Amino acid sequence: MSVISKMKVSQVSKSEYGTEVYMHPVYEDQGVNKAWNEATPGGSVHMHISKGKPAAEQFALGDEFYVAFYKKDELPSDLRAAVESFEKV
Repeated sequence: MSVISKMKVSQVSKSEYGTEVYMHPVYEDQGVNKAWNEATPGGSVHMHISKGKPAAEQFALGDEFYVAFYKKDELPSDLRAAVESFEKV
């Protein structure tokens, strides 16, 4: 089973050490996030991205992302291949 939420970047803070990104669920009373809002009306994702890493450029204030949580042993095969490619680095 997975948990998927549409999340919006609510804050981007840059410092001498890197970038911090905060995301919160998008409230929807219909559409893809309706089930999320009914079961889990709140939540957040907070990431610290080290200075100079290109991932920091992927997140701008107001951007929306789908965030999916899978148990390690239940990862779909198409995502498993992507994860395995990162593990080799």
